Amino acid sequence: MATDSIAQSLTQQELSNFFNTLFKVANFPKEYAPNGLQIEGTKEGISHIAFAVTADLKTIEQTIAAKAQGLVVHHGLFWPNAHSSCLTGIYGKKIKLLVQNNINLWAYHLPLDGHLEVGNAVGLLKKIEEIFPTLEVASIEGFGNFHTHFLGVKANLKKAVSSLELEKALFDLCKRPILNTFTSSEKNIRSLGMITGSGAKYWTQAQTESLDCYITGEIDSVLYSQAQENSYPLLACGHEISEQFGIQLLEQKLKQQFPFLQSNFFLPQNPV
Repeated sequence: MATDSIAQSLTQQELSNFFNTLFKVANFPKEYAPNGLQIEGTKEGISHIAFAVTADLKTIEQTIAAKAQGLVVHHGLFWPNAHSSCLTGIYGKKIKLLVQNNINLWAYHLPLDGHLEVGNAVGLLKKIEEIFPTLEVASIEGFGNFHTHFLGVKANLKKAVSSLELEKALFDLCKRPILNTFTSSEKNIRSLGMITGSGAKYWTQAQTESLDCYITGEIDSVLYSQAQENSYPLLACGHEISEQFGIQLLEQKLKQQFPFLQSNFFLPQNPV
């Protein structure tokens, strides 16, 4: 029985190798958030992995309740200048819970954003296609440079759509009001750029590249006004809400490679 159990599980190192190879982590600049294994848990016999956008307290508690041995997220627990070196308060509690329950924490921030197979932007675009049948993508490529990497995608469409149609599709998908700087029923959008999360500032690059529309997650009042004054359609559907689809694609890919794994996906808690 013990041998069968181990055969139907993975080691911490095997999972790290899978994720790090997929995302080519070694090629990303190290001055930003650390990508990869952030907290070490059990090293062998891993058969249950949880996935979520952010390693917030509720997600960690859900991971413990599910008896998962690992948690994979987009937003991890370590950021430049985001926390003091003191493990106190809620920050300390989250780390303590993971350590006490022997749970591995993997986090992939920028590598997940623009990945062309399991990335946040491509995941959101695929979901829009599913929910909006008349939107058909003709071609897709990377968009939004960070060093030598892309943060999102840009796509050409087979048929033109309107910003109001895109707004409705995002509303139906994300179940929340969508900010739209230029509402129009005119079907004049044949191309779009997309960076999820806090990628709103890249709308000017989308405009410079003559893309007809830009979709992001979170936007501030200044950027909203700038796009509106330029009569440029910029749509924002929420930071974490926009980033839930890449991590789901990653979950699917892991289970395709290792069908014996159990998994959970926990919905984002933050509506902003």
